Amino acid sequence: MACEENLDNNPLGRLRSGIQAVRAKSSEVLATRLDEAVSQETSRLFFGLTALTVFAAVTPLMGLLGTVIGMIETFQSISLFGTGDPKLMAGGISYALVTTQLGLAVAIPLLLLQSLLHAQANRIVEILDQQSARLYEQYDQYDQTLLEH
Repeated sequence: MACEENLDNNPLGRLRSGIQAVRAKSSEVLATRLDEAVSQETSRLFFGLTALTVFAAVTPLMGLLGTVIGMIETFQSISLFGTGDPKLMAGGISYALVTTQLGLAVAIPLLLLQSLLHAQANRIVEILDQQSARLYEQYDQYDQTLLEH
């Protein structure tokens, strides 16, 4: 019982249990069902990666926006009060640097994480493709054996 529950907690287990539930009437039906199951698991694996990719791309842009805002504040201070007091300029420059740093500090780990997860998902999809081909071959061999007898 516990072993059956674990089968449904991973992509390959769901692929195999889905095929066992169908009991295909022909090898063509089985091939179609295997393709559908692999496609469904592929969608599951890549579901969150798109959002992660978008966040990794947007965060440096948000940092850049903060940089532009900080520089605008700095130039406004210069135009209003002149260049005599460096403290007036320091606030805007500091704001610009902090937002740039935060954007990069978020984007770099997200990009690395996205890359690692994408590679892992690709490896799992490869395994699913290989295993579905093996399941199809096993069914086809079993089907041929039945036809011969």
